[in-house]
Amino acid sequence: MFLYEKELLGKTYCWVTKSNQRQIVAIATLSYDGIKTYTLDNSSRNALQRRIPHHKRHRSYPAVLIGRLGVCRSFQGQGLNVGTQLMNALKYWFVDENNKAACRYMLVDAYNKESTIHYYIKNGFKPLYKTTQNEKDAFGISADDELRSRVMFFDLKTITS
Repeated sequence: MFLYEKELLGKTYCWVTKSNQRQIVAIATLSYDGIKTYTLDNSSRNALQRRIPHHKRHRSYPAVLIGRLGVCRSFQGQGLNVGTQLMNALKYWFVDENNKAACRYMLVDAYNKESTIHYYIKNGFKPLYKTTQNEKDAFGISADDELRSRVMFFDLKTITS
């Protein structure tokens, strides 16, 4: 993770407990990215741009990419909703008035496992591609091959309006 920082490719953040600064609760690695609309099928592009005024639509939109995200096992399943709290904190970082760079979306390349997809959907993310076949086509993955991850997005504008 820290090699990404050295190369300016990502920044890793750790959340710790107040009582023990060495007890990691959660961790996230972030970097800037973008959504290129020309890589999307018409249905996916329309869904993405639906909330953007027509005269503000572009070929690419700024986004922040969640590269790694995790909650310490000892804090999972305790009813604390640490994962949701973490996700909310990340979302608000990028709409805060002190944010240094604009981004409209959050992106994640989520493992294509039911529990992982459920977590992101529960936190307001949607698949960027309407179907898994559309996503396979966009990335040149054959129909017979497994789709190991799904690109999902969250529109940060939904928490500012």
